Formats: sequence, C-alpha cells, structure tokens
Amino acid sequence: GDESLRRTYELLACFKKDMHK
Repeated sequence: GDESLRRTYELLACFKKDMHK
C-alpha cells in the first residue's frame, strides 16, 4: 500500500531525472 506508492514515486522521480538529462 503505502510502501508501494513510495517506491512508485521514487521510480517516477528517477525516470523524470533521466528524461531531464
């Protein structure tokens, strides 16, 4: 539940960072 969401958020942040690069 909460942990899954946190993991998804972290993955999304990494993806966004990669795209920004």
